[in-house]
Amino acid sequence: MPSQADKVMALLYDGFTIGQRDRRLNRNYAGNFMVVEAYTEDQLPTKDGRNGPWCVVGDDLEVLVDNAFDFLTSTKEEENG
Repeated sequence: MPSQADKVMALLYDGFTIGQRDRRLNRNYAGNFMVVEAYTEDQLPTKDGRNGPWCVVGDDLEVLVDNAFDFLTSTKEEENG
């Protein structure tokens, strides 16, 4: 199983942003931190993950990284068949 640092590196390599919350993302949810796939300014603001880039927000950054890594690896598995 990959370490937390390995998960962070994989996400960053794939273009994700990890860290302080951009309050324009997932406005329907609370939290101080976010992990979000690459996005452009014209995709903002978003209410939740249905109307913009994939994004998870909350107060436990380690859990957010785990969720995003699971999303990333499941997406890559689907792409590779």
